[in-house]
Amino acid sequence: MSLQVVLLAEPEIPVPPEHYGGIERMVHMLAEELGRHGHTVTLFAHPQSRPPCTLVGWRGASSFSRRDTLRNMAQLATWFAAQPSRLTVIHSFANLAYMLPLIPLRVPKIQSYQRAIGRLGVRAAHLASRGSVTFTACSRDCAATGNGSGRWRVIYNGVPPDRYTFRDEVAPDAPLMFLGR
Repeated sequence: MSLQVVLLAEPEIPVPPEHYGGIERMVHMLAEELGRHGHTVTLFAHPQSRPPCTLVGWRGASSFSRRDTLRNMAQLATWFAAQPSRLTVIHSFANLAYMLPLIPLRVPKIQSYQRAIGRLGVRAAHLASRGSVTFTACSRDCAATGNGSGRWRVIYNGVPPDRYTFRDEVAPDAPLMFLGR
């Protein structure tokens, strides 16, 4: 079964990032894998993003600006209303406010967090969505900062294994690489 997936990333950093941008790498990897499995993916992100799917560049450039947040909320709602068929799922790694106009709709929504979570927004979204939002966090610690309302799942960040070569022995002075918290 093919899904129609809309991914939301913050507007500040392109997907994939040129340099810094951890979550932007996760969004890019997710878009690649969804496409590889035959799903239709649309990404809302920085206009200079180069994703392996359809890109809709955010009009608002800052997730910290109220004006830009309202602009992005309206852009997503307008885009969604113009779709000929309802989407299968919306997965947001961006500001929860961008999805506010869509929260009451029955389309399944996922809101993923990579940092401390504002409980008030989560509680409000959970109540308004009537259970159509699932919240995810990249660690149990992160999920605990917002837990208390809604359905929560811990989904650890991935890493593309084809970019690393396993060696069971390394030189005594080899650098240590740590992927984690």
